[in-house]
Amino acid sequence: MEEYLPVIEKKFHRLLVKGKIERRNAHGTSPVYHATAIIIAVLPDGKILLSDKTEKQRAKGQNIPLQNHIYDTFGGHMTYERIPEKELETGISLDTFKKCACRELYEELLVEEDGKRYGIRVRDENLETVGFYEMVNDHNKEYSWVFLHRLMYKKKYVSEDTLETQNGWMTIQQPVRAFSYKEIQDIFQNNTDGNFLSDGLGRVLRKDDRLKNYINNQ
Repeated sequence: MEEYLPVIEKKFHRLLVKGKIERRNAHGTSPVYHATAIIIAVLPDGKILLSDKTEKQRAKGQNIPLQNHIYDTFGGHMTYERIPEKELETGISLDTFKKCACRELYEELLVEEDGKRYGIRVRDENLETVGFYEMVNDHNKEYSWVFLHRLMYKKKYVSEDTLETQNGWMTIQQPVRAFSYKEIQDIFQNNTDGNFLSDGLGRVLRKDDRLKNYINNQ
């Protein structure tokens, strides 16, 4: 079953839907703007929980040395069918981005207890809005709203992600790791100890210190 993403045009501070495109064709040599939601999960002690995306990147064909790790926030693409019909005409609302963020966090961040795993259920009102970001490179174009979710308890967290392959979708189990904001900055600026940040969190850090100020001021 094909998954479609909305083709987005930013106009007059609105994200207008100009059509739809198969997910596999949204990236590549001729990328189109589409929408994503990014969630930064913060533990009760203030550390930021990141997912180790190394195995997913290797599964996508990247040659990553065994000692290296690529970390990222949680989140993912907004699909065309999830956009309310009226917003196909008026533009995608912040509320729709929040709903996308809730779904993505529920699917990707899991609690492991007694040999069982279950997703983190988040309501729209529990997400704190960090800001709006644009990301452009030679193979990807995204408009993203970034949200922060404060985890109430320090539990054993794990992560799951999906990857589309020629044989269908595969699920990838991923470990998670907690970092202080300083540690994240060190990785971002220096690739500390062979650790790297993927572009989800990187686009926030590249733009400003909003995340640091946001966490410190709450």
